[in-house]
Amino acid sequence: AVMRAAGAAQKSMEAAAAKQAAAAAKDVRASEAAGGAARIVDRRRAAATIKKEPVQDMECERVMFECERGCGFESANRVAVERHEAGCGYSDDQDAVDSDDRSNEAVKVAWQGKKYDALILNIDRSRKSKPIQVQFEGDWSLGWVDEKHVERLKEADVLPEGVHVGSVIEAQDPFGEQKSVWHSARLEQALVGVDGRSIRYWVKFEQSGLSQW
Repeated sequence: AVMRAAGAAQKSMEAAAAKQAAAAAKDVRASEAAGGAARIVDRRRAAATIKKEPVQDMECERVMFECERGCGFESANRVAVERHEAGCGYSDDQDAVDSDDRSNEAVKVAWQGKKYDALILNIDRSRKSKPIQVQFEGDWSLGWVDEKHVERLKEADVLPEGVHVGSVIEAQDPFGEQKSVWHSARLEQALVGVDGRSIRYWVKFEQSGLSQW
């Protein structure tokens, strides 16, 4: 009887140990499965990060082309912009020479690869191309040019001592009968020439009331 009880007790202990071992093995498998899932999630996150970076780089390197007339039209397709420019009639009052009251305005003109000081003499919008007639400074030759070849001159920031826009000065008339005679005149505008150093003065002679560069 004693031996049978001891054998039963031993069997009971072995069964309990087997249950504990099975539970431990189940916990291990669950832990490994959780770790595997975590690794899978981590790999997916890494893949998502890698996929996003090239898109950002492509956006930074994207090149846009815009209409030269300043209307604001732009596209990543150069051909599309060129087609737009062919029919674009926009011009900005601040930047383009686009009205008929610009006669005698001092400008710089691009001509055969170089830039020259010139005056606007006429604007003829009926011409299909080169609507602006200019007179080049120095040899006074004439030419018709396109708007994109004409640029405004910048206002002079530094003038000789005692001289400022609005002041009364003495000036010579380069086209007068007596070119060496000094006349009283009022300075109305001072612009920097195409060389970046010389200054072009627009004056109004007090006696005749005429204006001249």
